[in-house]
Amino acid sequence: MRFTTARTRSSLAGFSLIELMVGMTIGLLAVLIITQVMSLFELQRRATTGTADAQVNGAIGLFAIQRDVQMAGFGLMPITNPSIECTTVLYGASVTGITGMGPVSITDGTSDSLTIRYASGQTGGVVSQVTSLVGNAATVGSNLGCQVGDVTLASAGTTCAFSKATAVSASGVSPITVTLSENTNAGSGSNLACLGSWTEVTYAVAPDATVAGASNLTRTTRVNGAVVDNAKPVVAGIVNLQVQYGVSSTATSNQVTSWVDASGGTWAAPSVANRNRIKAIRLVVVARNSKKEQDNVTSSALTWSGGTIDLSADASWQKYRYRTFETIIPLRNVVWARGTLD
Repeated sequence: MRFTTARTRSSLAGFSLIELMVGMTIGLLAVLIITQVMSLFELQRRATTGTADAQVNGAIGLFAIQRDVQMAGFGLMPITNPSIECTTVLYGASVTGITGMGPVSITDGTSDSLTIRYASGQTGGVVSQVTSLVGNAATVGSNLGCQVGDVTLASAGTTCAFSKATAVSASGVSPITVTLSENTNAGSGSNLACLGSWTEVTYAVAPDATVAGASNLTRTTRVNGAVVDNAKPVVAGIVNLQVQYGVSSTATSNQVTSWVDASGGTWAAPSVANRNRIKAIRLVVVARNSKKEQDNVTSSALTWSGGTIDLSADASWQKYRYRTFETIIPLRNVVWARGTLD
């Protein structure tokens, strides 16, 4: 016969109900603490990575704009003929999509837009004098490296006309002729330049079509007047762009004496004389952390060297964190031209 003592029965009884309740309570508290720690860690991680993304996005946006601005005015200032000052610009039917010939132009707004213009011709816009014009065929002293399809710029005094080269005489054939799609302003004694392709790039901030409340830095590209890319997103998370002209006291000076917004009677649409004083641009790109916080984390309006940046179009703008990227970009082709702007 087998006897079970009280001590043996006690050792086989397991946990009591109170012990189980205490264990479960401790376990639940541990789970709650771990969950809170993980939640806070995740919030911190998102804030950190979002800020890093904003840092990268802003730098990429600034680089993209700077790369195009460095080309601004290429092909417009031929050193061989520094007297051209176009106050009247005509556009042939083949190039009606070209919007202007100023190296840079700013459209002022809550968020500005910046248009940059430049040519791609191998000769950089060097001109040759037209000795005669028969129909649309202009006889010139040099074929200027012209190719069929190049945008051309004919200038006579203060009037300039855009057109296209539809035919170019073969090398070694005399006389040298360039046939134009339109012969406006290309009469005898005028100057003709082949610009290659004529590119106009516009940077602006536009809403993101795929993410509600988000916005991108976009790039619209026109080549020879035709839209190639329409408001194509360049980089995400950019919420504002501010740009100012850096102007000199005279067109022949390359020292910037003041920074001005593209507004008012003088700079909203600069005259040729004022346009030739523009030697640089100053801009700021504002990138936003995509994470929206529960409470306000930005206490006051953002500022830059040009003033205050208005983000109030978004009622919850203070619940986001921002990074600003500011720089000055000289218009090197304008500076080299020393006051000459075709």
